[in-house]
Amino acid sequence: MRRYKAVLLAMCIIFFSASQAAQAISWEHDLTQALKEASGKGSPVMADFYTEWCGWCKKLDSDTYSDKSVNDLSGKFICVKVDADKSSELAGKYGVRGYPTIIFLNSKGDVVEKVVGYVDAEGLKKTMNKVLQLK
Repeated sequence: MRRYKAVLLAMCIIFFSASQAAQAISWEHDLTQALKEASGKGSPVMADFYTEWCGWCKKLDSDTYSDKSVNDLSGKFICVKVDADKSSELAGKYGVRGYPTIIFLNSKGDVVEKVVGYVDAEGLKKTMNKVLQLK
């Protein structure tokens, strides 16, 4: 009986982990490449400027980006994470002064929307839908 429970528990853990992974946003890590891909597909870009030491960035990752409806909408974007400490030139180019900052660009690379600071799933979905309407 113990063995059965252990196997069942292991299966539940594997299933839960797989379903979480399936829902994860597919992030790129090169903004230049993301812009090229966006141009080719005619898709907008969602660029998350973050730092490793930023607590609100971690909360954005764990709470907002893990939301199923945010994940579903993310498929309509080319999503890219930019570590601002490693790419300070890019952060400066887009006027990023606080973290997290989410920059939305159209397929031509023009900034169409900017979210500075933490945003919950409902707020991010509203912004994502607004950007998709601009397409």
